[in-house]
Amino acid sequence: MINSVYDYYISTYGNRTVSRHDSHKRSELRDIYNNIVKINRAAPLYKVDTSESSQKLAIDIKEAARALTDTLSEITDIADDDVPVGITASSDNPSLVTAEYSGDDMPEDKSLTFNVKQLASPQVNIGEYVSSGAKILFPGTYSFNIETANSTYSLEFDVSDDDNNGTILGKLARSISSSGIGLDADVVSNQYAQKALKITSQATGSKKGSPTQFRITEGDSNHLTGAVKLFGLDNISNYPSNAVFNLNGKSTISENNSFLVDGCYEVTLHGTSDEYGEGTITAMKDGSTLIDEYNRLADNYNRFLELSNRKDTHELRMLRSTVTSTVKRYRTTLEDNGFTVNDDNTLSVNKEALDSSAKSGTIFDNLKNLGAFKEALKKRIDNIEINPMEYINKKVVAYKNPQRLITTPYATSIYTGMMFDRSL
Repeated sequence: MINSVYDYYISTYGNRTVSRHDSHKRSELRDIYNNIVKINRAAPLYKVDTSESSQKLAIDIKEAARALTDTLSEITDIADDDVPVGITASSDNPSLVTAEYSGDDMPEDKSLTFNVKQLASPQVNIGEYVSSGAKILFPGTYSFNIETANSTYSLEFDVSDDDNNGTILGKLARSISSSGIGLDADVVSNQYAQKALKITSQATGSKKGSPTQFRITEGDSNHLTGAVKLFGLDNISNYPSNAVFNLNGKSTISENNSFLVDGCYEVTLHGTSDEYGEGTITAMKDGSTLIDEYNRLADNYNRFLELSNRKDTHELRMLRSTVTSTVKRYRTTLEDNGFTVNDDNTLSVNKEALDSSAKSGTIFDNLKNLGAFKEALKKRIDNIEINPMEYINKKVVAYKNPQRLITTPYATSIYTGMMFDRSL
């Protein structure tokens, strides 16, 4: 019988992820053994159902208890203020400013207040509006230059006999946008159905000594010229500007609307304070990872209810009652701190409430409020983990002489004691 038990154990749970709570000190293993001895000291002699389903059920109950114990221990560890859990940056005015936190430690300045006077903007050139069906360029090969802060690019395009202003502007827009020089171009129309080329820099802001992001000039003499002047490609409609804002009361400028503050806040400005008011970025402990722990706790608890519903026996009804009694007792506490207790006594996670708690930084308060529930449930699960045979179908053969108790710990350790530590 014992061989089939271990075969099932290895095949079903042999690849289970090992947590640090699966390793035990000698003193802990000695305590486990002493508890097994204590349980069996006055226990009557049973004739246990040795069917394959009962053997598997004993292992399943034992492993379900281990999984739930590990989860309860993990949540307790995460709730400890000394354990690093990550840091996030939260904005009280995301329409004005948002931020990502990239540091490992809590910053000295836990909050940044922004008053945005002006956003950084790109350079925009809008050319002359021309009639789409007309022709203002002769057939041939034309060229023009685009000068940026770092390089000068020469672009060429051909005009055929069939081309008109509309098709030529379309060629230019595609050529500029696909050139990879940091400019976007498209054809725009006015109220008279005339068309012009709009060129926008992908970069924003202006540096000292260079008020523009790009300049467009006529090409060399080897090709036809005149496209820049006739289409007005060098007409600057909007000069680039820097973002201007007060950060914690100090006037600051930035060439971009996204920038790094204190080496750890990746800030993005979205609007101005004239429209949205001030905004504050606050660094806080990130509790979003705890949502996964909440889900694991609910799943591992619900696993017990699944096991107790396999058969309608007195022992499994007792298992269900043992586990659900704690949830019933702490139902209000659970539902006030991120869980939902369903009508069948299963647990589910209130993700919306936990998301809100994680963002506001109060999820650790939720964990502290669940402390009494976790301790009460862990105490019951520990007893189940030590002696899952209590919940297997069996018949009493004889009661022990209370005057002379004989310990028989092996009856339990077949299924539990020898499986507490994988390293043994």
